[in-house]
Amino acid sequence: MLVKADEKECGKIRILPNGKQHQKEIKVVTISVRTNLEAKKGEAKVGIIATGGPDLFVNTLKQALITVPEGVKSVELDCTDEEFTNAYKKGEKIYGINIDTSWEMKETLEQTLQKKYGHVYDEYYKLFFFADSCEGINGYAYYDSKHACFFDGHNASTVGHEVYHCFGLAHTFDFRDSKRCEIGYRYTKTNNMLDYSHH
Repeated sequence: MLVKADEKECGKIRILPNGKQHQKEIKVVTISVRTNLEAKKGEAKVGIIATGGPDLFVNTLKQALITVPEGVKSVELDCTDEEFTNAYKKGEKIYGINIDTSWEMKETLEQTLQKKYGHVYDEYYKLFFFADSCEGINGYAYYDSKHACFFDGHNASTVGHEVYHCFGLAHTFDFRDSKRCEIGYRYTKTNNMLDYSHH
């Protein structure tokens, strides 16, 4: 179906029957990350998914014919060690995840998860939740991957937003890559997860 305005194509949608042959099944695990960036004994923080996050996420996936048949799994991961703290904390007196090194956490988190749980979650979309803030962002994901991180301040819609980036989807207002976003819309003017209208 094509959508036109003033005789110009401004959108398109492909409608498929809601049958098993058109559905994609995925596996998802949320990982509550325990950190102690302030290096205070017994004062570790544990990240949790925002209230309503799992339900909103699963419901919006259904609209895209993606299902999570096993349900969203949840585990905890301890990252209170000194090596993690020194590599990713913001500063000596300023606490939180360092925005400059936050994108480098992927390998460390994946290795720590594998060390604790073996290869159980290799095929899962892995969503890491921190109780710590990260300056300027509530979360991030890598395009075409199964890895996303969420920080203090994320809300229920942030979860879907970042996982859709994992699926390879760009922001709906991002005109830079026509392969990811054929048709762009004005910033915050649409009601969808890949605009920032929900944040």
